Amino acid sequence: MSELISKYGTYIIEPGTLLFRKAANRQFYNSMFFGFCEIGASTSNVRSNYIQVWKASMEIKSLLMLRGRQVTSEEPFLYSAIVDIYNMQFPNDRKLEYDDLALKKHDSVYRRRIIETLKRQGINTWVCSTEDNFVMELFAFGGAALHAQMFSFVESYKDLPGFERKDYRNSFNYDKVAHLPEIRKGPTPDDPFTDWLMSEN
Repeated sequence: MSELISKYGTYIIEPGTLLFRKAANRQFYNSMFFGFCEIGASTSNVRSNYIQVWKASMEIKSLLMLRGRQVTSEEPFLYSAIVDIYNMQFPNDRKLEYDDLALKKHDSVYRRRIIETLKRQGINTWVCSTEDNFVMELFAFGGAALHAQMFSFVESYKDLPGFERKDYRNSFNYDKVAHLPEIRKGPTPDDPFTDWLMSEN
């Protein structure tokens, strides 16, 4: 078992789970983002007036790339672990918390370094929150041929003002992340800009 799976665990996506994506076409790519809800598809920077619905064709065991959950929020806000993982793997090139989106979303040398590290550990997908909130996404980076086995297209529909969404249910199972440590966002006496674990206060 990889050290990252041992530390962070996995999220298993069952066959038939619906996933949402904004894309210009139905092609399979070497890397693909999917949301677990329609809002998750809308976080894509692809300029498209359509939301695509896909489904998992097989069981997908993904790295659960989360470090904790919000305590006081009514929504189950979940916090990404990608900066922690990057710093663990590349201690001489440490990133800060606000580098989270740059590491996840941008096809940069830094994300490619993470991807190659994960692949060496047998990991080809991760599940993470979009911007440290309740909206979750799946990132698949195992290659187009593997993705053609993992996912199948269902339908697409317009996502424009004046058009109603299909109102699909969120397919993410939040019970599977209830074990995460509770994190309170806010200042501490020693460091006003750092999160801290509830268990440490």
